[in-house]
Amino acid sequence: IFIDKVPDLESQPPKFYSLDELKTIYDADKECSHWWKLLVNTGMRLSEAYHLKTADIRQDGIYIVSTSRQRTKSRKWRKLPLSKGVNLALQGFDLKDEYLFPRYRKEAIKRRFSRVCERAGLPKGKRGVHCLRHTFASQLVMSGESLRTVQMLLGHASIKTTEQYAHLSPDYISDSVSQVDF
Repeated sequence: IFIDKVPDLESQPPKFYSLDELKTIYDADKECSHWWKLLVNTGMRLSEAYHLKTADIRQDGIYIVSTSRQRTKSRKWRKLPLSKGVNLALQGFDLKDEYLFPRYRKEAIKRRFSRVCERAGLPKGKRGVHCLRHTFASQLVMSGESLRTVQMLLGHASIKTTEQYAHLSPDYISDSVSQVDF
């Protein structure tokens, strides 16, 4: 018998930020902390934020559109609500430009975030921009939001995909059973 691919049997703790870690990230990058605040408060993928046009930011929400020129991963549009955190983050952007994010290469934005996380003292495994998306999903689930709502906000076609993002912190799990006395 020939095994084509060995299944991945590794299991590691989820990669998302605590609120204290987010604060250290913001403090480590005062100039562009609004970038990171927007990503963590919307759950947008970096590519979605990078291609977001300011015209798609409206009074009733942020419209993530999928066009023939620039497709979203799901190939479907969605609307993200304007929360307090999103509105605060948007104040740091120049909303007069065509695109919300400066036209740097996406790799440059990723490198900047990695350096910011390094300055903030975060371990190597938690220096990716995508951890902000994980954080968005995890914090929503830990605050009691339904997986279906998180699925819609993240733009996932399948709830199975959302379940992978909906990590619960070890402290949250401990706190949830701390009062159990059968």
